[in-house]
Amino acid sequence: MIRRRGPGYELPRYSHVLGPDALHPDDRDSSGRHTHFREVYYLTENGSRRGWINLYDEAIHVFSDADFASVFGWRSADDDTDGDARCDAMPVYQCLVD
Repeated sequence: MIRRRGPGYELPRYSHVLGPDALHPDDRDSSGRHTHFREVYYLTENGSRRGWINLYDEAIHVFSDADFASVFGWRSADDDTDGDARCDAMPVYQCLVD
């Protein structure tokens, strides 16, 4: 018998439920969305503060390093057209020189 982790473990870790189990209806907020609150520390003009954020709020966006998030100034360099498996794209060279 294969033991599976529950959706309460999968959702925070993978951002979606992988297995066949459904999330419990009581884990939803008043708008019907699932919640996942985490305590965070953040800086203000008056020093460090502590608060809670809902990681599943619609305003929260999750990015990985493969997403090339434009908010960080990242961009993708397309260099797979010549088939030689070498990274010699001009945008990469420009980043290295700058």
